[in-house]
Amino acid sequence: MPPTPSQAQPTYTLVNNFEVVGPLKEYINYCKQNSERKGFFVKSETHHLLASKSIILPRTKTKEYESKAVVDDSIHAELTKLTRGVDGKSNRFTLKKELAKMYGKVTEDDQIILDIYFNCLNKLSNFKKTEEISEMELTTNYVDPVLSPKFHSPENNKHLIWLNRKEDNTEHLRPDAMMKRFHRKLFGTTLGYCEVKPPDAQKDVDSLCTDLIRLAILSRKLMLRKANHVVCSLQAVGKKFNIRNFPRHNHHE
Repeated sequence: MPPTPSQAQPTYTLVNNFEVVGPLKEYINYCKQNSERKGFFVKSETHHLLASKSIILPRTKTKEYESKAVVDDSIHAELTKLTRGVDGKSNRFTLKKELAKMYGKVTEDDQIILDIYFNCLNKLSNFKKTEEISEMELTTNYVDPVLSPKFHSPENNKHLIWLNRKEDNTEHLRPDAMMKRFHRKLFGTTLGYCEVKPPDAQKDVDSLCTDLIRLAILSRKLMLRKANHVVCSLQAVGKKFNIRNFPRHNHHE
């Protein structure tokens, strides 16, 4: 019998014609060998640790997401005018009535920013707090009002669920939240995960790296089960949000 032809290996070439699949595989194998020999320090070798799990995180930051998140100029001008000079003495009911008038002028996408403003008017305090904000307070009063208009859409059966417990795809790990699209009352597709840490956690680099590793591992496990091989996960530390999309580039691994 003639030999079975080997399956063509996937390639991925950068704009400068550099082929990256081969070097990445060598790097992953190198990290896996080091993982077995000596292990890694979480804080200083996060990328090596994740590479040993076949997860590659880019080291450079991208502003692609920021460049696309643009509100209509006229709506931006009205929001700026409405909120200029707002302080602890401002009447929130009056502000919400003015905000409500703008809904008839916006697109469905721009409606999200109005929903965020509404949520913040309902949740934020009149003054800047000097005491430490706990993770629970950060989640309920600061993070959820911003995230829910984007990731929580019951009309489309898409839900942002705060759980801090295991779910079907996480085994023993406990993400703070997950994004899920329900097909029926009890069944759905998990879209991604979220980890939240209060502002003072910025000093605890080990904890932040552990959260990032947990998100990456959870996302890879979920990605391998999904038909489109894409997972969106988010890490929030105080007022800083880091949204990561985890695509599967090599379908043959």
